[in-house]
Amino acid sequence: YGSLGALAVALVVFDFAVHVKWAALISVVVLGAVGFMTTTPLQMLVMSKARHAPTLASASNHSAFNLANAGGAWLGGLAIGAGWGWTSPALVGAVLAAAGLGIAVTAGTLDRGTPRDATRVVAQGAGETPSREPAA
Repeated sequence: YGSLGALAVALVVFDFAVHVKWAALISVVVLGAVGFMTTTPLQMLVMSKARHAPTLASASNHSAFNLANAGGAWLGGLAIGAGWGWTSPALVGAVLAAAGLGIAVTAGTLDRGTPRDATRVVAQGAGETPSREPAA
């Protein structure tokens, strides 16, 4: 969550910092670092959720990153084409990062609501040991 929030903030700061050379340089370095920090936790989360199909999960995750790169570039191009200025893609990226943060928080909240290894005890006849079955 922190890296997505930091990415949104870094993109907004970049929009203002780009007009001063030294601030633009620092902003680009911070933006690269924060962008890099975002991918590793996402990849680790996907791999932990897909224990039975890690190769498929990893490939799907990389495909999603590539689609996001293409979509972000397209939306940034639309912003420039609409006359919003050369730095407008940074603001578009900030909105996308904030939307991603909202989705991540929602998904994380929903994920915490369901136990990972939910089981229920099935009642048996007298004297028998209860068995455990996966919860429906």
